[in-house]
Amino acid sequence: MPGGLSLGAGGILAGTPTTAGTFTFTAAASTADGCLGVATRSVSIVSPLPVLSASPTTLPFGPVALGASATSLVTLTNAGVAPLVLNASAPISGADASQFQVTMPATLTVAPGTSTTASVVFTPTTTGAKSATLTITSNGGTATIALAGTGVVPASGAGIVISEFRTRGTAGGNDEFVEIYNNTASPIDISGWKLLGSSNTAPTGSRATVHPPIPCYLDTPISCSSIRPPPATR
Repeated sequence: MPGGLSLGAGGILAGTPTTAGTFTFTAAASTADGCLGVATRSVSIVSPLPVLSASPTTLPFGPVALGASATSLVTLTNAGVAPLVLNASAPISGADASQFQVTMPATLTVAPGTSTTASVVFTPTTTGAKSATLTITSNGGTATIALAGTGVVPASGAGIVISEFRTRGTAGGNDEFVEIYNNTASPIDISGWKLLGSSNTAPTGSRATVHPPIPCYLDTPISCSSIRPPPATR
Protein backbone atom coordinates (compact mmCIF):
# COMPACT_ATOMS: atom_id res chain seq x y z
CA MET A 1 0.00 0.00 0.00
CA PRO A 2 1.39 3.44 -0.86
CA GLY A 3 2.55 5.47 2.12
CA GLY A 4 -0.11 7.93 3.28
CA LEU A 5 -3.03 5.96 1.80
CA SER A 6 -5.40 3.51 3.44
CA LEU A 7 -8.23 1.24 2.26
CA GLY A 8 -11.46 1.84 4.16
CA ALA A 9 -14.17 -0.68 5.04
CA GLY A 10 -16.22 0.51 2.09
CA GLY A 11 -13.42 -0.30 -0.35
CA ILE A 12 -12.36 3.31 -0.83
CA LEU A 13 -8.64 4.12 -1.07
CA ALA A 14 -8.09 7.52 0.49
CA GLY A 15 -5.41 9.74 2.00
CA THR A 16 -2.44 11.84 0.91
CA PRO A 17 0.33 9.78 -0.77
CA THR A 18 3.91 10.50 0.27
CA THR A 19 5.84 8.42 -2.30
CA ALA A 20 5.64 8.31 -6.09
CA GLY A 21 5.59 4.97 -7.91
CA THR A 22 3.35 2.02 -8.81
CA PHE A 23 2.07 -0.08 -5.91
CA THR A 24 0.27 -3.42 -5.96
CA PHE A 25 -1.94 -4.62 -3.10
CA THR A 26 -4.47 -7.34 -2.39
CA ALA A 27 -7.89 -6.60 -0.89
CA ALA A 28 -10.32 -9.13 0.60
CA ALA A 29 -14.04 -8.63 1.31
CA SER A 30 -16.55 -10.93 2.95
CA THR A 31 -20.32 -10.97 3.40
CA ALA A 32 -22.46 -11.83 6.41
CA ASP A 33 -23.22 -15.28 5.01
CA GLY A 34 -19.50 -16.11 4.71
CA CYS A 35 -18.84 -15.41 1.04
CA LEU A 36 -15.29 -14.16 0.45
CA GLY A 37 -13.84 -12.22 -2.44
CA VAL A 38 -10.15 -11.45 -3.04
CA ALA A 39 -8.75 -9.13 -5.68
CA THR A 40 -5.34 -7.69 -6.56
CA ARG A 41 -5.17 -4.08 -7.61
CA SER A 42 -2.45 -1.60 -8.61
CA VAL A 43 -2.32 2.15 -8.08
CA SER A 44 0.16 4.62 -9.59
CA ILE A 45 1.16 7.69 -7.61
CA VAL A 46 2.62 10.46 -9.79
CA SER A 47 4.50 13.40 -8.34
CA PRO A 48 3.50 16.79 -9.81
CA LEU A 49 7.16 17.83 -9.48
CA PRO A 50 10.40 16.62 -11.05
CA VAL A 51 12.05 13.79 -9.11
CA LEU A 52 15.78 13.05 -9.39
CA SER A 53 16.77 9.39 -9.29
CA ALA A 54 20.40 8.21 -9.61
CA SER A 55 21.64 4.74 -10.49
CA PRO A 56 23.82 3.17 -9.29
CA THR A 57 24.24 4.83 -5.91
CA THR A 58 27.64 3.16 -5.44
CA LEU A 59 30.48 3.16 -7.99
CA PRO A 60 33.15 0.55 -7.15
CA PHE A 61 36.06 1.12 -9.55
CA GLY A 62 38.15 -1.74 -8.18
CA PRO A 63 41.95 -1.78 -8.55
CA VAL A 64 43.43 0.81 -10.94
CA ALA A 65 47.17 1.15 -11.65
CA LEU A 66 48.91 4.39 -10.76
CA GLY A 67 49.10 6.57 -13.85
CA ALA A 68 45.99 4.97 -15.34
CA SER A 69 42.29 5.89 -15.12
CA ALA A 70 38.93 4.13 -14.98
CA THR A 71 35.58 5.62 -15.98
CA SER A 72 32.04 4.79 -14.84
CA LEU A 73 28.67 6.35 -15.61
CA VAL A 74 25.85 7.44 -13.32
CA THR A 75 22.38 7.41 -14.86
CA LEU A 76 20.23 10.37 -13.79
CA THR A 77 16.50 9.87 -14.34
CA ASN A 78 13.58 12.27 -14.03
CA ALA A 79 10.91 10.16 -12.29
CA GLY A 80 8.49 13.12 -12.01
CA VAL A 81 6.11 14.82 -14.41
CA ALA A 82 7.82 18.23 -14.72
CA PRO A 83 11.19 19.09 -16.31
CA LEU A 84 14.19 18.28 -14.11
CA VAL A 85 17.02 20.83 -14.05
CA LEU A 86 20.39 19.55 -12.84
CA ASN A 87 22.95 21.85 -11.28
CA ALA A 88 26.16 22.08 -13.30
CA SER A 89 28.26 21.92 -10.14
CA ALA A 90 28.47 18.43 -8.64
CA PRO A 91 30.88 18.48 -5.69
CA ILE A 92 32.95 15.49 -4.65
CA SER A 93 33.73 15.38 -0.95
CA GLY A 94 35.76 13.15 1.35
CA ALA A 95 39.39 12.43 2.19
CA ASP A 96 40.14 11.14 -1.33
CA ALA A 97 38.03 13.61 -3.32
CA SER A 98 41.03 14.63 -5.45
CA GLN A 99 41.30 11.09 -6.84
CA PHE A 100 37.91 11.36 -8.59
CA GLN A 101 36.55 13.75 -11.23
CA VAL A 102 33.00 14.16 -12.52
CA THR A 103 31.70 15.52 -15.82
CA MET A 104 28.05 16.50 -15.85
CA PRO A 105 25.97 16.11 -19.04
CA ALA A 106 26.10 18.92 -21.58
CA THR A 107 22.31 19.29 -21.40
CA LEU A 108 21.19 19.82 -17.82
CA THR A 109 17.41 19.76 -18.40
CA VAL A 110 15.87 16.28 -18.32
CA ALA A 111 12.34 15.73 -19.59
CA PRO A 112 9.88 13.66 -17.51
CA GLY A 113 10.47 9.94 -17.86
CA THR A 114 13.86 10.32 -19.55
CA SER A 115 17.46 9.94 -18.42
CA THR A 116 20.94 11.33 -18.93
CA THR A 117 24.38 10.36 -17.63
CA ALA A 118 27.24 11.88 -15.66
CA SER A 119 30.76 10.53 -16.13
CA VAL A 120 33.03 9.80 -13.15
CA VAL A 121 36.76 9.14 -13.55
CA PHE A 122 39.03 7.52 -10.95
CA THR A 123 42.72 8.43 -11.34
CA PRO A 124 44.72 7.24 -8.32
CA THR A 125 47.97 9.04 -7.55
CA THR A 126 48.92 6.90 -4.55
CA THR A 127 48.35 3.28 -3.62
CA GLY A 128 45.65 2.07 -1.27
CA ALA A 129 41.88 2.19 -0.88
CA LYS A 130 40.21 5.47 -1.91
CA SER A 131 36.69 6.69 -1.20
CA ALA A 132 34.64 9.83 -1.68
CA THR A 133 31.04 10.98 -2.13
CA LEU A 134 29.56 12.61 -5.22
CA THR A 135 26.57 14.91 -4.63
CA ILE A 136 24.26 15.86 -7.50
CA THR A 137 21.60 18.49 -6.87
CA SER A 138 18.59 19.62 -8.90
CA ASN A 139 15.16 21.18 -8.67
CA GLY A 140 13.87 17.65 -8.09
CA GLY A 141 16.00 16.68 -5.13
CA THR A 142 19.53 15.54 -4.32
CA ALA A 143 21.33 12.29 -5.13
CA THR A 144 24.49 11.04 -3.42
CA ILE A 145 26.77 8.42 -4.97
CA ALA A 146 29.46 6.60 -3.01
CA LEU A 147 32.77 6.35 -4.90
CA ALA A 148 35.40 3.72 -4.14
CA GLY A 149 38.55 2.39 -5.78
CA THR A 150 42.04 1.15 -5.01
CA GLY A 151 45.30 2.50 -6.36
CA VAL A 152 47.81 -0.24 -7.16
CA VAL A 153 51.39 -0.36 -8.43
CA PRO A 154 51.48 -1.32 -12.13
CA ALA A 155 52.66 -4.88 -12.59
CA SER A 156 55.99 -4.92 -14.39
CA GLY A 157 55.50 -6.30 -17.88
CA ALA A 158 51.75 -6.63 -17.63
CA GLY A 159 50.19 -5.71 -20.93
CA ILE A 160 53.30 -6.24 -23.05
CA VAL A 161 52.55 -8.29 -26.17
CA ILE A 162 54.62 -9.44 -29.14
CA SER A 163 53.19 -7.53 -32.09
CA GLU A 164 55.55 -8.76 -34.84
CA PHE A 165 58.61 -10.95 -35.34
CA ARG A 166 60.77 -12.23 -38.18
CA THR A 167 63.26 -15.07 -38.41
CA ARG A 168 65.84 -15.48 -41.19
CA GLY A 169 64.94 -12.56 -43.43
CA THR A 170 66.61 -11.71 -46.72
CA ALA A 171 69.99 -11.44 -44.99
CA GLY A 172 69.67 -14.88 -43.40
CA GLY A 173 70.20 -15.61 -39.72
CA ASN A 174 71.35 -12.07 -38.97
CA ASP A 175 68.13 -10.58 -40.35
CA GLU A 176 65.79 -11.23 -37.42
CA PHE A 177 63.78 -9.11 -35.02
CA VAL A 178 61.02 -9.24 -32.39
CA GLU A 179 58.76 -6.21 -31.92
CA ILE A 180 56.94 -5.79 -28.60
CA TYR A 181 53.97 -3.50 -27.92
CA ASN A 182 52.68 -1.83 -24.76
CA ASN A 183 48.95 -2.57 -24.68
CA THR A 184 48.25 -0.45 -21.57
CA ALA A 185 47.79 3.24 -20.80
CA SER A 186 51.02 3.62 -18.79
CA PRO A 187 54.78 3.30 -19.43
CA ILE A 188 56.23 -0.11 -18.50
CA ASP A 189 59.81 -0.66 -17.40
CA ILE A 190 61.39 -3.53 -19.37
CA SER A 191 65.02 -2.97 -18.37
CA GLY A 192 66.71 -6.29 -17.78
CA TRP A 193 64.45 -8.24 -20.13
CA LYS A 194 66.20 -10.84 -22.28
CA LEU A 195 65.54 -12.46 -25.62
CA LEU A 196 66.41 -16.18 -25.55
CA GLY A 197 66.90 -18.41 -28.56
CA SER A 198 67.91 -22.00 -29.37
CA SER A 199 68.65 -24.19 -32.34
CA ASN A 200 68.97 -27.88 -33.08
CA THR A 201 72.73 -27.69 -32.57
CA ALA A 202 73.01 -25.36 -29.56
CA PRO A 203 71.36 -25.06 -26.15
CA THR A 204 69.07 -22.19 -25.27
CA GLY A 205 71.04 -19.00 -24.84
CA SER A 206 70.65 -15.24 -24.47
CA ARG A 207 70.33 -13.42 -27.77
CA ALA A 208 69.80 -9.90 -26.39
CA THR A 209 69.45 -7.98 -23.13
CA VAL A 210 67.55 -4.73 -22.69
CA HIS A 211 69.77 -1.77 -21.79
CA PRO A 212 68.93 1.94 -21.62
CA PRO A 213 67.98 4.10 -23.40
CA ILE A 214 65.36 3.85 -26.23
CA PRO A 215 64.03 2.92 -28.91
CA CYS A 216 62.58 -0.49 -29.06
CA TYR A 217 63.14 -3.49 -31.23
CA LEU A 218 64.36 -6.59 -29.45
CA ASP A 219 67.17 -7.30 -31.88
CA THR A 220 70.92 -7.37 -31.39
CA PRO A 221 72.24 -5.07 -30.07
CA ILE A 222 69.23 -3.81 -28.14
CA SER A 223 68.83 -0.40 -26.52
CA CYS A 224 65.57 0.16 -24.63
CA SER A 225 64.65 0.76 -20.98
CA SER A 226 60.89 1.37 -21.06
CA ILE A 227 57.98 1.20 -23.45
CA ARG A 228 55.47 4.02 -23.43
CA PRO A 229 51.75 3.43 -23.95
CA PRO A 230 50.30 3.64 -27.46
CA PRO A 231 48.96 7.00 -28.67
CA ALA A 232 45.24 7.60 -28.22
CA THR A 233 44.56 7.18 -31.94
CA ARG A 234 46.24 3.80 -32.27
